[in-house]
Amino acid sequence: MKQLFTMQLLQNLQNLEELRVEDCEGLEEIAADGSGVGQGGGEGIQLTSSEATATVVLPNLRKLHLRGLPQLKNICKAAMICESIRSNNIANCRNLKRLPLFLSTIDGESEPYLLPAGTFSSLRELWISGCHNMKQLFTVQLLQNLQNLEILEVNDCEGLEEIAADGNGVGQGGGEGIQLTSSEATATVVLPNLRKLHLRGLPQLKNICKAAMICETIRSNNIANCRNLKRLPLFLSTIDGESEPYLLPAGTFSSLRKLWISGCHNMKQLFTVQPLQNLQNLEILEVNDCEGLEEIAVDGNGVG
Repeated sequence: MKQLFTMQLLQNLQNLEELRVEDCEGLEEIAADGSGVGQGGGEGIQLTSSEATATVVLPNLRKLHLRGLPQLKNICKAAMICESIRSNNIANCRNLKRLPLFLSTIDGESEPYLLPAGTFSSLRELWISGCHNMKQLFTVQLLQNLQNLEILEVNDCEGLEEIAADGNGVGQGGGEGIQLTSSEATATVVLPNLRKLHLRGLPQLKNICKAAMICETIRSNNIANCRNLKRLPLFLSTIDGESEPYLLPAGTFSSLRKLWISGCHNMKQLFTVQPLQNLQNLEILEVNDCEGLEEIAVDGNGVG
């Protein structure tokens, strides 16, 4: 089986609550369409602004789980509106380059398609693993929409360069463009319900999110074997820069209890003194095997 169903049929599944597809070695795409939207194969998986105007609305979909689909190149090129989705698990889909639920553009210069307000606002859990061809996970705009997201885990994605990308330059990975300046820091992403952020085995990850992330309920943060990561946007405002660190709002990350960092060899500092002072509920701090780490807490005024 190369395609599961047509986009027209997908649109008809108005009462679909759960979609699980597992261990289908030849499957190339979930929803195919004869008009060219959703066609798998080759490099034709980039979502352009004109293609994004086609939408599929699945009002009752709560779970989307895709595992063990080594030939999967595309899920659905149309913008998917799934306001009830709560759990998304994608594992061992090594040829998948983009998530149409989350990422508007990859490897393109066009403006990202603006998804309707509230899109995926019910999403609570997102697990991604073994998707080696994926470079970015989603846009900063869509990340801001995930107001109910509680768990974000990304594991063993060899080609992933950044978590949140933005067409305006915020969150663009690559090169040395990962330093957070004071002007960039004024852009903020608020995730009021995020409790767990776990990133493991992402050797090409250079950036998580350039916007300042406000996560007042986060309790567990585990970052391991991300050897090219130079900064933690949750904690460190500036690295290798002379500008004043951006002052995060009082109470930011005040619920954090556990922080594990390992195998991040390009990281020189962990966070600034100011966010460290905010971690009033921190119970566990473990830092292992970070060859380039020079200090834990750095301050723009020379403290640390």
